Amino acid sequence: MRDFHLPGRSSVFASQGLCATSHPIATRIGVDLLRSGGNAVDAAVGMAAILGVCEPAMTGLDGDCFALIKRPGEAPRGLNASGAAPAGLDTSDLTEGGALQLPNDHPAGITLPGAVDGFCKLHGDYGQLGLDQVLGPAIDNAQAGVPVAPRVAFDWARWHGS
Repeated sequence: MRDFHLPGRSSVFASQGLCATSHPIATRIGVDLLRSGGNAVDAAVGMAAILGVCEPAMTGLDGDCFALIKRPGEAPRGLNASGAAPAGLDTSDLTEGGALQLPNDHPAGITLPGAVDGFCKLHGDYGQLGLDQVLGPAIDNAQAGVPVAPRVAFDWARWHGS
């Protein structure tokens, strides 16, 4: 098994499109969406959606979405679909004693998820395929189940016990 603490990845070569993710199923779905006539945004949204199924502790619908889009002849555009802090959040008790950052396990560090809104905004502005076609593979895999990849199994065992 590959040592997850050392960088490494096989070289990839392509002439008509390419997708790369941390999970083979997500990469395959991205390539399939491109082959079906979709564009890079369709593939990115489809891959992000399935990664929420394949690697739920790393990414997902309950997270944020950031994107840079560059169309030929146009200036780059950015999307920040990160969640805002809850409206009633009072951090005064957290800064007592000079604390400079929130503890990793404190509920005040949780934001409202922005990923779904970001996916919809990206798809609505730039997607070519129907949203049902883009999200269909993630829905199908969520219902049928996916194999647990070695990296995901490693993380689950480390953080949640074996």
